[in-house]
Amino acid sequence: PWPYYGIHFMNVNVAQSRATEGLAGAVNRGNWLPALSNGSQLGPRPASLIDRHKQVYELLGNSWRVTAATSLFDYDPGTSTASYTLASWPVRGAASCVVAGAPPQIPVRPALAPIPAGTAQQMCGAIVDPARRGRCAIDVAALGDAALVNGYKAVEVNTSNRKPNPSTLLEPANRTVSTSTVVTFKWKAASDPDGHPVSYRHCLWPSDEGFTVNACEAPTPYLSRTVTLPKGKQYEWKVLTEDGRGASTDSATRFVKVK
Repeated sequence: PWPYYGIHFMNVNVAQSRATEGLAGAVNRGNWLPALSNGSQLGPRPASLIDRHKQVYELLGNSWRVTAATSLFDYDPGTSTASYTLASWPVRGAASCVVAGAPPQIPVRPALAPIPAGTAQQMCGAIVDPARRGRCAIDVAALGDAALVNGYKAVEVNTSNRKPNPSTLLEPANRTVSTSTVVTFKWKAASDPDGHPVSYRHCLWPSDEGFTVNACEAPTPYLSRTVTLPKGKQYEWKVLTEDGRGASTDSATRFVKVK
């Protein structure tokens, strides 16, 4: 939590990403930013700061902005991702950090006074990783709030967390052709090397569609799930094992066809 603003913030740690698209996607030769969602390239970095702002925040940012249909977050009744979107921010050529015109869902408070760099480094002294400790000091100094140190501590705990072992799929066997539209999927319990309790999500999707986490559901009972499927289609399925601390492991993927 971030008490000063009365909100929660997330520290996202990305390592060995295979992403080629999106805000953190690959940057092709001759370009300074990733491609837009339609594949368009923005070319080399403009000399004008105003043009850079437009490309980063108005073109690239809006191109990849999540919508109510694509967001993976749950929202309170009557709200959606649009409720937390402030299209006018950041202001191009702004003279101050004051945010104007924010909807009620976006808390606005005066910025805290910066913390001296040396003091911020001392506040972040418990962070073991040198690079992470440096980023912590920069954030604390610039934003003027020692509460951010807790976020970096949580990240450090999570990065030392090992992934759970993958679950072994039991049935149906791979490439099964089912004569029944009612199919029961089963898998073995998995363990966690750090001793954390694990949970499972069963993922099932048509083979002619791409996999997304929307295809995954927490099963009841614990190690199986029975689903009624339309005839004449082939499906893929797997199980995600999660340790409740941000780490998850995919099982193998199997195919099943309903005749």
